Amino acid sequence: MQPRNLLRAAAVAAALALSAIHPTQTTTPPTPTATAPAQMRIGVDFLPGDLPANLADYPQLGYHRHFGKDGSDADTLPELPNTRTDARWLSLPPSAVLHVSWKDDVEALNAWLSTVDRNILLTWYHEPMGDVPPTTYRQTATRMVQIIANHPNRARILGNGPILTGWWLEEKRGNPADWWYPGATFFGVDSYKPRAMASYPSGSYMFGRALTFAQSKGVPLVVGELGSELVPGDTGPGRAQALRGWITYLRDTGTCTFVGWWNIGGDRFSAATPHELATLQTAVHLLAP
Repeated sequence: MQPRNLLRAAAVAAALALSAIHPTQTTTPPTPTATAPAQMRIGVDFLPGDLPANLADYPQLGYHRHFGKDGSDADTLPELPNTRTDARWLSLPPSAVLHVSWKDDVEALNAWLSTVDRNILLTWYHEPMGDVPPTTYRQTATRMVQIIANHPNRARILGNGPILTGWWLEEKRGNPADWWYPGATFFGVDSYKPRAMASYPSGSYMFGRALTFAQSKGVPLVVGELGSELVPGDTGPGRAQALRGWITYLRDTGTCTFVGWWNIGGDRFSAATPHELATLQTAVHLLAP
């Protein structure tokens, strides 16, 4: 689908709703290594094989998650991406801030940073709950901060921080402080509508506790993954309206800097979901840098 589809009638209503969202200044991180964008950016998370289709649908995307790829070592943990051969690294527009999440050796970061030639965010081991003890996580993430601070290419790093799940925060009532470490410059959450929920939840449910914690630390909120499958009886207009509501909620907080829609599986937008596709295209377009 080409960008001209933004002009169709379904997009007009979305544009009218989103055009009322006025730019606001985000909270300045306490110890930034680079200047983060003042305006919230909307992006799309997708599988590597879906790169061409998503670039056609969202040519101005402002954010994208990259989870690395396991290499030839003995473990199965994803490593930092190869910046010379990775298709998304090379093909995403300069407007897109790449958020790199990896789970392997943190010491590999030092040499890898010398190859970085675009602005990025960094997270070591996203969604660590149940996989890594909090003490180990904080120690390793603090080491990441030290590597960044001492690296000559540190200006490419717009920020670093943990990413937890909205389910763990909202349903399990987990303590976000367990994963907070010195030198983090954002707080991240991956938030989805619970599958058992028969309606689309409010913005305060999806992001409330994460937002409160980010504000308590004086740092921006990053929504690394946002997704929702259709609820029973909805063919798309309801989910499109929910998406507009969530984006508006985050924009109006003045705290959120990046949002990535999880364009995979039941959350994916395509020609078969025209209402949601037009809404997301419009949001990416209106909030483009």
